[in-house]
Amino acid sequence: MQLLKFNFAAICALFILSFSQLNAQMYTKGQQDLHLGVGLGTTLYGSGYRSILPPLNVSYEKGITDNIGVGGYIGYATSRYNYDGFNDLDYNWRYTNIILGARAAYHYDLFKKPKLDTYAGAMLGFNIARARFRSDNPLLNDNDYTSPSSGGLIWSGYIGARYQFKEKLGAYAELGYGVAWLNLGLRFKL
Repeated sequence: MQLLKFNFAAICALFILSFSQLNAQMYTKGQQDLHLGVGLGTTLYGSGYRSILPPLNVSYEKGITDNIGVGGYIGYATSRYNYDGFNDLDYNWRYTNIILGARAAYHYDLFKKPKLDTYAGAMLGFNIARARFRSDNPLLNDNDYTSPSSGGLIWSGYIGARYQFKEKLGAYAELGYGVAWLNLGLRFKL
């Protein structure tokens, strides 16, 4: 998985550098944006896990130059792993992840469309993770099972595009390694 993260980060860096001479027309210094999104294809859980809710995320960005924006990110994902065994040995684990991060993005006018803003960036953050055991079987006492939690420092790269429908309202899509592989949602200019 680390190799996949590294390869994705390298591709994002090359993508940014290859367009470094372009100027963003849709992005300006002092601009403030709020994104509300939902994720498709979570990066946090593997096979056999069912999402309880789709991954959700909120991000804020402020332009510090006509091409560079910085801001914050909050992502939430929760999933359950069910085991339906023999002799009524049924149980499940519920996993919850909250990602808090700082992001930076480089904006460039890739397609020369006046309502389209394209960008690439990176995020550094912290994953707050929790696991909880639960069973309806009277032979399995929930307190006998430790609920391991993991988490820690995380990083990711992403590429994205925002399309402006109205002066203050638009939509965005981001592809990257974070709470989900693909995040889609609404963009609000503040």
